[in-house]
Amino acid sequence: TGTREINASGFEKSSILSYMARLNYSFKDKYLVTLATRFDGSSKLAPGYKWASFPSAAVAWRVSEEPFLKNIPQISELKLRFSAGIAGNNNNINPYGTQMNLSTPTYYDFGGTAALGYTPNRLPNPTLTWETTREYDLGLDLGLFGGRASATIDVYDKLSSDIILTRDIALENGYNSITDNVGSVSNKGVELSLRTVNIRNEAFSWTTSFNFARNKNAIEELIDGKKDMIGNAWFIGQPIRSNFTYIFDGIWQESERAEALKYSAVPGQARVKDLDGNFILNNADRRIVGQEAPKWTGGFSTQLTYKNFDLSTALFARQGQQVTSPFHAEFLNFNDRGRMKLDVNYYMG
Repeated sequence: TGTREINASGFEKSSILSYMARLNYSFKDKYLVTLATRFDGSSKLAPGYKWASFPSAAVAWRVSEEPFLKNIPQISELKLRFSAGIAGNNNNINPYGTQMNLSTPTYYDFGGTAALGYTPNRLPNPTLTWETTREYDLGLDLGLFGGRASATIDVYDKLSSDIILTRDIALENGYNSITDNVGSVSNKGVELSLRTVNIRNEAFSWTTSFNFARNKNAIEELIDGKKDMIGNAWFIGQPIRSNFTYIFDGIWQESERAEALKYSAVPGQARVKDLDGNFILNNADRRIVGQEAPKWTGGFSTQLTYKNFDLSTALFARQGQQVTSPFHAEFLNFNDRGRMKLDVNYYMG
C-alpha cells in the first residue's frame, strides 16, 4: 500500500481594544469608593456592534475602624462591601464567527474529472454583539482573634443579557445552527468561605478551610420573549443547561411483549414513560430530568505543618447535577461488538 501526504495550514487572529478610567477615594481608611468604566471594542463581533461601555461602582465601610468596635479586641476586621456594574463577554464566538467563510469541497462532473468550487460553510450573523452581565454584590469580610479565624460571605444577583450561544435553526435555511444573541439568563446565589488557624507555634501549625457556594441559574427571556425554545432545550425559568429527554422506565420484558409492540418495541429494549398515554412517543413525553450545572458546591481542606514537613488533605463536593458518563456510554454500547461490555443484568429474558 502506498502513503498519502496531506499538507494543511490554518491562521486565526482576533484583537480587542480597551479604554479604562478608574477613580479611588478613601476617607480615614473607613469609607472606600471606587468608580470605574471600560470602553471595549472586539474584532470578533459584527460591524457596527463591536463597541460597548461597561461602568461599575463599589463602596465599602470598614466597620472595625469605628470607635464603637475599637473596644472589642476579638474583632480584628469587619468590612461591609457593595458593588454594582456591567461586564462584557465575547469569548463564546470564534474570531470569524460573524462572517460567512468559504470552504473548498471537491465536485465531479459526469466525465469523472474533478472540478473545484467554493461554498459558504456557515450562516453569518451581521448583528451579533456583546454579551453583557449586570451584577449586584453584597459582601462581608470578618476577622477574629487577631487573624486566627476569618470569613467572607457574598450574596450576588447577576443578569446576563444578549447571551452568545449556538442555537438550532430549521434545515430549510441551508444550515442547522447559527451563533446568536439568544436572550437573558439570571444567576443568583451565595458564596461563603471560612479559614481557621487552630494551632500555631514555631514548630507546628494546623489550619483548616471551608467553602460553600450555591447558585440558581434560570433563563429569563429568549428570542421570542417568554416563549420556550424546545428544539434547543431552553425553557423560561429553567437552567440553561437542562437535560430535556424521555423518562427511562426500565427494560421491556418478555412477559410485556404485547404491550411493547404498541410502541414498536420488542423485549430487551429500553422502556420510555408514555406521559400522555396516547401510545405515541414525541415531545409531549419529554421532561426536564435534571441539570448539568451543580446546584451547590462545597469544599473542606486541612493542613498540618511540622518544621519542614507538611500533610494536607482536601474534600470537594458537587451536588444536584447530572453528568454524562463516557465510560458507560462506551462500555454499554451493545451495538459495538469490538469492545468488552459491562456485566449488567437488566433483562431477564
